[in-house]
Amino acid sequence: MLHQPDRDLIRAIYTDKLSTPQVAELIGSPSTARSVRRRLRTLLTRMLSPTFEFVLGHADTWPETRRRVAKSYVLQGRSLRETASHLRLTLHEVRTLTAVIDALADQHAAEPAR
Repeated sequence: MLHQPDRDLIRAIYTDKLSTPQVAELIGSPSTARSVRRRLRTLLTRMLSPTFEFVLGHADTWPETRRRVAKSYVLQGRSLRETASHLRLTLHEVRTLTAVIDALADQHAAEPAR
């Protein structure tokens, strides 16, 4: 579900046990250890959110457009505008669908555990 660079970053830090300066050096771009840490923090915040978990568990049962928006926006971390452009939808459609996804996730979180 994650973009390949995000998967590579998670794998490098948690599987290969590389430090953020080592990852920054491997990337070879103007990335610094600080930017790698910031990217990792952003990625982990998204992955540990209840909405991310909800989408992972429920998106396969949703209508195709809602599922595509959820995967692009919630799982892959694209912005609303990037999601709209990537999926060739209007920004209004994407906003509406993300509001539905958020409402469903909130409703799911409010339900008592079974």
